[in-house]
This record gives sequence, C-alpha cells and structure tokens, in this order.
Amino acid sequence: MGCRVCRYRFHQGTDLLYMTGFQEPDAVLLLESTGGLPEHKSILYVRPRDPHRELWDGPRAGPDGAAAFTGVTEAYNIDELGAHLEQKYSKMGFSVWYCTEEYVHPDHDDVIINSLTNSPHSHIDNVHTYTQLLHKLRLVKSPAELNLMRKAGQIAASAFRETMHSTRPDVMEYQLESVFEHHCKMKGAQTLSFPPVVAGGSRANCLHYITNNRELRAGDLVLFDAGCEYHGYVSDVTRTWPVSGQFTAGQRELYEAVLRVKQASIKASRPGVTLNQLNRSAANMISSELQAMPFFKRHCIIPTSSSGTGTKKLFCI
Repeated sequence: MGCRVCRYRFHQGTDLLYMTGFQEPDAVLLLESTGGLPEHKSILYVRPRDPHRELWDGPRAGPDGAAAFTGVTEAYNIDELGAHLEQKYSKMGFSVWYCTEEYVHPDHDDVIINSLTNSPHSHIDNVHTYTQLLHKLRLVKSPAELNLMRKAGQIAASAFRETMHSTRPDVMEYQLESVFEHHCKMKGAQTLSFPPVVAGGSRANCLHYITNNRELRAGDLVLFDAGCEYHGYVSDVTRTWPVSGQFTAGQRELYEAVLRVKQASIKASRPGVTLNQLNRSAANMISSELQAMPFFKRHCIIPTSSSGTGTKKLFCI
C-alpha cells in the first residue's frame, strides 16, 4: 500500500528530456514539419501557472516560461492539447508519428489518439511509432553529452571508494546504501540511477535484491550495484568486496578470475563488435576460468562438448 498523502518526486521521461530539457510533469512536445524537413515548428504543451498549487508544490514554468527556457516555437496550456490536435491536424491528412509502443501517460495518450484518429472528420488513418528513430539519434552522443556521462561515472567511482572505506562487519546494508547516496549527491548528482542492490553474503544470489536490510557479516562478500544520475545521464556500476577488508584465498581466486574476464571484455570492445558477441565471449571466458579452479574441479560436472550456442555449460552440485 502506498501513502495517500505522500508526494513522490517526478522523473521526466528520457525521450522528452532529450528533446526539450524540460523537467516538469504533464508536458507534451509536438513537432510539425513545415515545408519539408529539416524545417519544422516545435510546440510544447505544459501545465498552466497555478498560485495555489505552486504554494504547495513549488513554481511552475507555465507556457511563457517553458517557451523561454526551451526555445520552442510556441507553448500552450496542456488543457488545450486535444482541441488543437482535432482542429488543426486531424482534418488535414498529416502523417503522425507517436510513441505507440510504450504509453507513458494514459490521460494524455487517450487525448492524443482520440483527437487525431477518432474525430468524426479525421483524415488520419495510421499512426507510426517514432521510438526506434529517436533512439538511433540518442545512440550518437555529442561532446557535451559525453562530458555528462563521464561526470556521472566519476561521481559513482568516487562514491564506491567511499562506500568501501565505510564497510565493516555489523554495518547494515541500508547504511552502506546511505553512504553511497550521500556521497553522490554531495558531489553534484541529482539522484541515484535506480534503487541500489546492497547484498551481503548469500543475498548476492538474488538477481534484483533491493531490500537491503541485512547486517553484514565478517568473512562475507558484499555485492554493490548502484549508480547516479547527473543532469539526465546515469552511471551503473557493480562491484564486490570483502566485508572484513581482506579476501579469503578462495574469494580472491574467484574475484581475480572475474576481473580477468572484465578486462578482456573491455579490450575486445571496439567498433563493429556486437553486444551479443561480447556477451558470448564473456560467458565462454567465465566458463573456462571456473573450470580451471580447484574448487570447481571438485564440485562441478564439466561436459566434454560445448552447447549449440557456442557457450560451455558448467553444472555444479
């Protein structure tokens, strides 16, 4: 059950943030081609100014403020969206591109689709999805974007080092989480990338463990999966280290095996290599590393042939 009176922080959809930089909820961007590409007009629909709500929730940009901040051609009240679409676009046979694969706001989605396609005078028969086209644009990063990504990584790396220094037996997993979050935000990150995984001992076997409520124990390892968001760009890092400050012989052997695979995978990452190829190569390297370890030789069944996918299978008992 959620809290009926709680307010949760809004996080802008990444596509709209990429296109506008606008951070408020209930916003819709419309791009209209005028006379052939690349000529176009940009129209942003946003929440109106509301002194009463702003007293509770903070200031709003309103249409005028949104236009000044983003540089769009025009900006209007979000309540005008449906009428504008129906009056101007539904009757003229426009080709419509919209995010039909993943609806993000049911109320606005219904207004947009109904106004364009369900109007009695609509000349629009088909709605295309723009998602793949936009995401191809987002794959290529500008120098400014690369700097933001580097900064997100640098902040996370610094926070990981601070968190490692704070690790000791009897500390709670959520306390380590708080150290990481505090350091990220003090270094300029606005928020974390996602709820961190702080998994001590056997909890690391859970793929998406975020309860983080166990006490760390001497002799265990702690797996920490976290990252931070810096002006819309995020880092995502996973590291494992000993709670007591030193690896046991077996822990070090396994850790160094994984480290070798990671370093080899980074070296193999170059233009033309696909993610599937990297994943298959890493899986084979991990299998080979494990088979070479005395512990796994004693406790695992190693088949003599590879599977059909080219990945060696390892069965432990």
